[in-house]
Amino acid sequence: MHFHLTQEQRIELSLLRRLGHSQRNIALVLGVNPSTICRELKRNVSGTGGYHAREARLSQQARRSAANALRNKLLANPKLAALVTRKLTRNDSPEEIAGWLPEVKRVLRVSSQTIYDWVYSACSPSPQASPLSQGQVPPYPRSYPPESLPGQAEGKSADYRPANPHLGS
Repeated sequence: MHFHLTQEQRIELSLLRRLGHSQRNIALVLGVNPSTICRELKRNVSGTGGYHAREARLSQQARRSAANALRNKLLANPKLAALVTRKLTRNDSPEEIAGWLPEVKRVLRVSSQTIYDWVYSACSPSPQASPLSQGQVPPYPRSYPPESLPGQAEGKSADYRPANPHLGS
């Protein structure tokens, strides 16, 4: 698991780096893993080779905004959202939808995790409408509607079913 530095830690990192401390020593002082310092410097060293805490924070915020924009793909694309909603109401799983899209609709792509995030964010208390209307999610497992389960259509229990002739009983 990686760890994000606070702004105070970034300021201290900047000062220690200017004083010539090694990455390992800076990690010990800040109480973080040396790989966290390495990653922070790799991502946020300026063109002149220096590290500036304010620029690092702004750069990190820009990266987070870009990553969050990818998660909002379904909100930004009504055509894709309608297609995913239609497939969800037909009881297709997010994994099936994500696999089906590149095969059929070559331009539209979305990951299963994005679909899950979209559904869960819509279910959280917010003014945003849910991609699935209430009552559309079936109360049974996706692959077996109640009437298609073996022995259930007749309403008989296992005691009343005929014995399997192949088992010799």
